[in-house]
Amino acid sequence: MLMRTDTPRWLGNASKLFFVPETSPETIQWGVRMCTENSIFALTQTNHTDVETDFRAELPKVRVPTLVIHGDADRTCQIETTGRRVAQLIPSAELKVYEGARHGLFITHMERLNNDLLTFVQS
Repeated sequence: MLMRTDTPRWLGNASKLFFVPETSPETIQWGVRMCTENSIFALTQTNHTDVETDFRAELPKVRVPTLVIHGDADRTCQIETTGRRVAQLIPSAELKVYEGARHGLFITHMERLNNDLLTFVQS
């Protein structure tokens, strides 16, 4: 698995899917550097948990206000199988779709995300 044998290369490849094309090289390097500062064990276990865990049975039990934010250009976790599905399974969840956003929208769309989160928690 490339993640274990050449982590910087794996992260470099993944960053192409994570960030939007307009993201500065410095921001991409910063994001990759944050990941490389973690242990390989932490990276592989986090990836394994993200990919292998099925939360579908638990999601309908969520009883707190929930905001699901997802980019429609996320190729890592496609909106139809993740964002929309999660929002459908959580009772009364609100879904916000960011046009053109990828998986790293918490970095690339930071201002909008923070505003949406603030609005949501204040409502």
